[in-house]
Amino acid sequence: MKVNYYPDSKGAKGRGIVAFLEAHKVRHQLVEPTPALRRRICGGVDLPAIEVDGRFFVNPNRDALRKILRKG
Repeated sequence: MKVNYYPDSKGAKGRGIVAFLEAHKVRHQLVEPTPALRRRICGGVDLPAIEVDGRFFVNPNRDALRKILRKG
C-alpha cells in the first residue's frame, strides 16, 4: 500500500492525520504540493489530503482514515 500525505500550507488541519498514520504505524511519504497540484486535488482550497494507492481523499477524519486504510 502506497500512502502519500499532502499537508495544508499552515499544517494546522493535518496534525490529526499525521498522528493517526504514526499511531497505526502506516508508512507514508510527505509530499509538498505545488499550487497546480493543490488546485487539482483540492479545488484550490487549502486542506490536507491523503493519497492511498492512487485514490485521493481530502481532509479525511479518523473514521474515514480507518475505512480508507482497511480497504487500501
